[in-house]
Amino acid sequence: MVDYYTGRGTFNAAAVFPNSFSVGMGGLGYQTLLRKLLEYDGCDIRRFFFDEEAGGTHILAGDGGSLKEADIVFVSISYELDYIRLAKMLIDAGIAPRRADRKGLPLIFIGGIAPSVNPLPLFEIADAVHMGECEGVLHSYVRRFEDHLKTLRGPGFIDARDAVLGEWAGMGTAFVPDVTVVDGWTPRWTIYEDFANDPAHFIHIAAPADSVWSDSSFLVEASRGCDVGCNFCLVGNNKGICRNADFNVLTNIIKRETTAAGIGLVGSSVGSYPRLKEIIEFCTSLKLRVGLSSLNLRNTSDELLQLLAESGERKVTFAVESASTRLQKEIGKLIPSELVIDRVKAAYDAGIKAVKLYFIAGLPGEGQPDIEDSIQLINDISEQVNLRSRGGKAELDVSASCFVPKAGTPWEGKAMLDVNGLRSRLKMMRDGLSGLPYVSFNSESPEMAIFQGILS
Repeated sequence: MVDYYTGRGTFNAAAVFPNSFSVGMGGLGYQTLLRKLLEYDGCDIRRFFFDEEAGGTHILAGDGGSLKEADIVFVSISYELDYIRLAKMLIDAGIAPRRADRKGLPLIFIGGIAPSVNPLPLFEIADAVHMGECEGVLHSYVRRFEDHLKTLRGPGFIDARDAVLGEWAGMGTAFVPDVTVVDGWTPRWTIYEDFANDPAHFIHIAAPADSVWSDSSFLVEASRGCDVGCNFCLVGNNKGICRNADFNVLTNIIKRETTAAGIGLVGSSVGSYPRLKEIIEFCTSLKLRVGLSSLNLRNTSDELLQLLAESGERKVTFAVESASTRLQKEIGKLIPSELVIDRVKAAYDAGIKAVKLYFIAGLPGEGQPDIEDSIQLINDISEQVNLRSRGGKAELDVSASCFVPKAGTPWEGKAMLDVNGLRSRLKMMRDGLSGLPYVSFNSESPEMAIFQGILS
C-alpha cells in the first residue's frame, strides 16, 4: 500500500480528482500526479474525490483530514464537466471557489488535457493551470511554492502569492490568470521529453470492487501523441508526434507487477507501437492477460489478434468515426469499409469474443447519406462475419459519441449541432441497427455533449 500521508511532511498537498474514486484511481493521469508528488521529498499527500451518490460532497480515500487543511491543491481534470464538480468540492470544503475571494491558502493548481487546451473556463477558480504534460516540470512548480511557504502561511500571504504566481508564469508553461495577459496569448503545450524512459504507469491498483478496471488490470502507457492528427482530436493536434516508451523500460515495469491478472497497454497510438508483438509475448510468458486501449485497423495483423486471444483478452476496440468516405477525407483518416470488415472478422476468427467500434455523430457537414454509410457498414459486418451463426460467441458493440468542437484543434471553430440534431442522428443509427443479432448500440447524452461543448 502506498503511504501517501505520513504527518511528517513540510507541507500538505491535496491531490484532487473531481470525479469518482474508481475513475480517478483507474486512470493514468491522476496516477501520474500522485507518483510525481510522492517523489517530491517533504510533501504529504491526501487524496480527494467526488462522490455523486453522497449528494455531491467530496470524499477522501482513507487518508484523513479535510481539503481545507491543504497548503496547495493539485487538481487533475480530463473532462470538462468535472469543472462543475471541482467548484462544488471547494464550496463543500469551505474554500471560496473564486480566486479573488481567497485570502489565504490553499493555492489551486490545475492540470489535465481539458484545461490544457482551454484554461479560460477556469479563469475565476484557478491560481494557475499547467499547459500539457506535467511530469517534467511539476517539481519546479512545487519548489517555487515551497520557497515561499512560510510567508504564504502568515500575514504576508497576498504578496507571497503574487511572488509565487509570478515565478510560475515566468516558467512559461502555465496559464496564470492574475499574470497572463489573455489578449494575444497563445497556449504552449508542454511535452515531456523523457517519456520514453519514464512512461506513466500505475503506482497503486484500486481494489477490484472499487476500480473501473475491475479485473485488476495494471495500466502502463506504451505510447503518447499521435501521427494521424484527425481534425477533431485533441491528442493528435497537441501532444506532438507519437512517442513510444522504451521496450526495456516497459518490460521492467511490467515484470515488477505481480498482483495483477492482466496488463493494459494505453496510448492513443498504442496499436502502432513498433514492438507490440514482443510486448504481448512477454506478458503472455508471465501469464498476464493483455488488453489494448484501442487497435489501429491498418496495423492489426492476424498474428497480433491471435496473441491477444491466447493471452486471455476477449475484447478489442477500433475507432472508425464514420464509414462515409467523404467525411473520412474531411477528418483526415481514410479507412475503407472492406478493411474494417476484414479486421473484425479476423478478430472473431482469432478467438476474440467482442469487438467495439467507435463512431462520432454530428460531424461537420454530416448528412443522412453519411449516417446511412455507417449503418450499412455495421449491417455488412453482421452479415459477412455471420454473427448469428456464431451463436453468441461473437458480440459487436457499437458506440457513438457526439462531435464536440475542441479548442486547439483544426475544427475548434466548427458549429456543433443542437440537441435535436444530435438526437435525430443517434436515433437514425439506433433504428438502423435494431434487430441485428448480437449487435448492441449505446450513445452519449446529447444534452451532456452540448454542455461539454459550451465548456470546451
